[in-house]
Amino acid sequence: MRKLPPPPLAHSYWVEPARLLAGEHPCAVQGIAQSRRVQLLVAAGIRAFIDLTEEGEQPDYRHFLPSGVNYHRLSIPDHSVPRTPDRMREILKTLARELRRDAAVYVHCRAGYGRTGTTIGCWLREQGLAPRQAVDELNRLWQQNARSSVWPVVPETEEQERYILQWKVEAARAPAG
Repeated sequence: MRKLPPPPLAHSYWVEPARLLAGEHPCAVQGIAQSRRVQLLVAAGIRAFIDLTEEGEQPDYRHFLPSGVNYHRLSIPDHSVPRTPDRMREILKTLARELRRDAAVYVHCRAGYGRTGTTIGCWLREQGLAPRQAVDELNRLWQQNARSSVWPVVPETEEQERYILQWKVEAARAPAG
């Protein structure tokens, strides 16, 4: 089992070192300047952000992003799953497109375990993991996150775990549009 580098934020975790990071909203924690948290992510190599929160749910941080860093808001309702499979396909296609351009990507929601966990679980399925393997790997990766000491298992809800287990991999492999 490979050793992963420490994540740049305490409430984040590497899915693929220097390529794919997942966690909480960059402006979620009080006490550290929001701009500083964004700077830490950019310093760690993040060049694309996939924001799963809904408009107005958390402070907007786009004005902190330097030129050349992409931002995508692809909302999923809090404590839930995408309203349609097309939404998850859109998220996964955006993630794949950013990774293909050699951009390290940060996927986040508000707290980093429900919507983010669901998305990363589906992404792991897309990488060839069987349903239960994907959930198990998600939880192994999650242990890097400081929040795992109080929230030991992800994703947040049974509905979200079922979504990962039932994700139809072949449906997401349709050509990108």
